Amino acid sequence: MQNYFSAIGEKITLGMPAPDGYIEHLDQVIHLRAYLKTGKIHFLLFSGDIPNGETVDFLSDVYDFIDHCYNDLITPCIITKNTSNDLWGKRNLLWDCNSLLHLKYNTEDAPSLYSIRPDGNIDFFSKAFTIAEMDRYLEMLYHFNYYQTQSVQIQLQ
Repeated sequence: MQNYFSAIGEKITLGMPAPDGYIEHLDQVIHLRAYLKTGKIHFLLFSGDIPNGETVDFLSDVYDFIDHCYNDLITPCIITKNTSNDLWGKRNLLWDCNSLLHLKYNTEDAPSLYSIRPDGNIDFFSKAFTIAEMDRYLEMLYHFNYYQTQSVQIQLQ
């Protein structure tokens, strides 16, 4: 079973409840766990400490891919310490109010992905991932692969 320790010493393990903390969303400060109670899977895309242009582009591409291909199953969210909408466009932003979430999830040094199940527990996490690897993971879970579907559609046309 995959696990490691957060920057504040908490053990993070698959299947455990997602660590909680305060986020700001739509000008309201709320608990992350309250935000996650929608009955859908959430992909939390952490930007790391200070996102550069490459990080913003990568996480924006991941967000757009999930939103386009899996929006009926998964809600993507970018969690950042930077409160500038100009960087992220009209994507679903959650601001890490006091930077504690980045510490609790051990994501301050690099962009990271956490998959949170509808029950609020961690299903998957990774610091080094590509869109193709993420799609293979989703295929394993849901038996649907966007890339394969697209290539079949192209061949049928």
